[in-house]
Order: sequence, then C-alpha cells, then structure tokens
Amino acid sequence: MPLISIFQEIFNRLGFNDLVSLTHVCKRFSSIISSCALFQRRELVCYHSKASWEERELGYGVKLDKISDNQTCVLSIVLHLPSPRVLMDPLYRNIRVSLDLLSANAFFEENLRMGIWKESFDYFLPIAINPNHAKVPHSARI
Repeated sequence: MPLISIFQEIFNRLGFNDLVSLTHVCKRFSSIISSCALFQRRELVCYHSKASWEERELGYGVKLDKISDNQTCVLSIVLHLPSPRVLMDPLYRNIRVSLDLLSANAFFEENLRMGIWKESFDYFLPIAINPNHAKVPHSARI
C-alpha cells in the first residue's frame, strides 16, 4: 500500500479540528490533506440520513418536465436502470436536478421524493465519487 494511502486512512479517522491542526504541522501533511480532498469528502453525505458516500450509494434527484406526449426523443441519461442504456421517452423541455446529495436507500426504501428546498423529483441519478466507487454496480431497481 502506498505511503500516501496509509496517511489518508489515518487522517480520515481524525476529527475535523484535529485535521485542521494537522494542516499546520508540516507541508507534507497539508499537501496530503489537500490532494486527497479530505475536507471536501466529509461533505459528501446524504442530506436526509447523513450517510456518507462510503456507507451508501449517493446520487441526485431528477425531475423531467414533458413538452408533449406525442413526440419522442432519446434521453441519454441513465436514471438508475438495471443496465446502462438510453431511455426512449416523450420529449422533455427541462431536466431539473436537485443538487442535494441523496442516498439510494432514502430514495428507494424510504420513498423520499423531495429535496431540502421542497423541489420534487421522480428519478435517482447515481454519482461516482472516485474510480473505485464507479466500479461498484448500482442496485438494479427502476
């Protein structure tokens, strides 16, 4: 395991104030904390359950507004489908994304369909935080 990964694992276990203090210890520690985005990673949590991206699959709520039911187009966003594919569906005027991180568990199990600012959504768009996270297959639910 590379040395930077070992430091990252250790630093991840520290509290916020200890991590701030550690940035002042030496330039190397500060560089590791910055390059690994350790402060930013702590912000990647579900707004509903407070589960982190390491505990749960996170994503965004998506709302699609239809223009017309008799026109069709290809919507090339994969909205939590069993396999990567494009959707054939009515033409949409707006694709609105609630930029509040949400866990798949809150969306599917708890049927959460409203963001922090009361915007509604109907679909779950999973996000990949890092390359390893992107390799994990998403649960196959529509």
